[in-house]
Amino acid sequence: MPKPLVSIVVPCYERDERYGQAKYLAYTLSSTVVQEPPFEVIVVDDGSPFEHRIAEIVTDFPNVKYVKSPTNIGTAAARNLGISEVVGDYILPLDGDDALTTNSIALLRQALVAHPTAGVAYGSMLDIDATKYVWSPRCDWTLGDLKAGNCIPSSSMFTRQAWEAVGGYDQSRLVHEDWDLWLAIANLGFTFVHVWQAVIMYRSHPEQQSHWTSNRSDIADYMTQKYEFMNKLPLAALQRQVATGNR
Repeated sequence: MPKPLVSIVVPCYERDERYGQAKYLAYTLSSTVVQEPPFEVIVVDDGSPFEHRIAEIVTDFPNVKYVKSPTNIGTAAARNLGISEVVGDYILPLDGDDALTTNSIALLRQALVAHPTAGVAYGSMLDIDATKYVWSPRCDWTLGDLKAGNCIPSSSMFTRQAWEAVGGYDQSRLVHEDWDLWLAIANLGFTFVHVWQAVIMYRSHPEQQSHWTSNRSDIADYMTQKYEFMNKLPLAALQRQVATGNR
């Protein structure tokens, strides 16, 4: 069997009988198994109190690997755990309630292969029913823009080389760990490549919204202090960090 070129890492958490991602997980995993091979999928149970629900769903997908954290360690650490258990040179994090569009991993991997200096490839997001765009990221942003606000979806593909170079996700970040990762990767000189197609289907629900709006007040100050170097870079240097993929 050939070595998987792409590793899809799916952290999942089932809080209790009412709230959690298990009810969406089968849909998420179904969107991965139709992708262009070779690839591998791993589900990381982030210390769920109701872990049996996640494990039962994964058993319906015999080619999906399952790993469980003994405690709830948070999204950043769960993603790092999953990545440490897989072998792909390209990593695609995918939330347990979202899904991939057709040919997502092929489009993103091809963009990275075509741009050897790139560490991250990203595209647009549709709603979960694929009826409308919920986020069409810009392709003309600078690092100054990235420090001011996240320009890149969390489900973007990055190289193992870039992930290892920055030491993985910052596990001290309880939210916005993806934004922090993109800044760390950019800091080391990796470029970003934009693909024009939609690659992710995003599921919006009340529990998820509360996650995204929590603890936002400290983020701007934290990023400003941690990545102060970006204030000193000339505009031309910032703009060179973005490469644009083919339509």
